[in-house]
Amino acid sequence: MNYAFEVAVSGNHAYIAAAGAGLLVADVSDPAHPVEVGTLDTPGYAYGVTGDREGRPYVYVAGVQAGLRVVDVSAPMHPHEAGACEVHGLARRVAVSRRRACVSDLCTGLRAMDVSSPIHSTQVARWPQTCTSTRGHLAHRAHLAQQPQGVQAGPLLVIGGRVSRLGAKWEIKDR
Repeated sequence: MNYAFEVAVSGNHAYIAAAGAGLLVADVSDPAHPVEVGTLDTPGYAYGVTGDREGRPYVYVAGVQAGLRVVDVSAPMHPHEAGACEVHGLARRVAVSRRRACVSDLCTGLRAMDVSSPIHSTQVARWPQTCTSTRGHLAHRAHLAQQPQGVQAGPLLVIGGRVSRLGAKWEIKDR
């Protein structure tokens, strides 16, 4: 039996991180009667999923013991992996903003990935933590927030009430 851990909706499609079943794609144009139209057996255990906010035809899957998977969904009936970036841990959540993906790893912390070229996705920053740290499990509750229009500082990372700018290193600031 598999579980739906997270769902991202874009247009008429829902993208479902479905544990051992990988990524499921459903047509939700009639919300009362969703229809599964595609699947991708991702490595590991699909736990988190989000869409691309810049209109590119990708969804991003966080896979426990599989890192970040970038999936091309330009043909929803035939999703295929366009790129990947290993995390070497328990990747559980992913958020994407301005071609940066933030992947939370339950035990080793947060990682920022450059996904501007999905086939060459690379880690660009890391904020380490351990399972026993005082920050505990904040990493899996992290998300990215867009800056207000016209601000050039880049996306913000919000972690349990603290804000950090994505850059060469993490700068944690109280709100």
